[in-house]
Amino acid sequence: MAEPRSIAFDEAETTERVRAWLLREGFQADEIRALKPTGRGVDLVANGPAGRWHIEVKGGTSSRRGSIRDGKGFTSNQIIDRVMKGFFTAAAMAEAEGRGAARVGLAIPRSALAEFYVGKVRSAMAALGIAMLWVEEDGSVVVANDSQGRNR
Repeated sequence: MAEPRSIAFDEAETTERVRAWLLREGFQADEIRALKPTGRGVDLVANGPAGRWHIEVKGGTSSRRGSIRDGKGFTSNQIIDRVMKGFFTAAAMAEAEGRGAARVGLAIPRSALAEFYVGKVRSAMAALGIAMLWVEEDGSVVVANDSQGRNR
């Protein structure tokens, strides 16, 4: 049986789409810091008059050019791995930041499987104040579960 289709944005492409969304939300380019996919730390930090965000970003395909998954959406097992690692990292950021110091988010390309696995931790994300940033196939970002802002 074929794997369900997943949006094939790698982590760098997903980060760039969330960065563009932050710019549309009122942040200036010099207020946004993005790590490379191989970097350690908070993937995206935005800090300015428009607010403060710490965002964990996960891609929907491999960032390694020439890999077997290059340009192909992740499998079910790979998606659950990304969702759970992303959830853990976002939860650790929420704990470190404390409620209200910064908005914490998890950004993932939207797919049926990603939605299914995120659904398993949605109430925990809400309790921790973690917003879900869905990156759509057209590159737009839809925010859900944002207790510190508005859902859009």
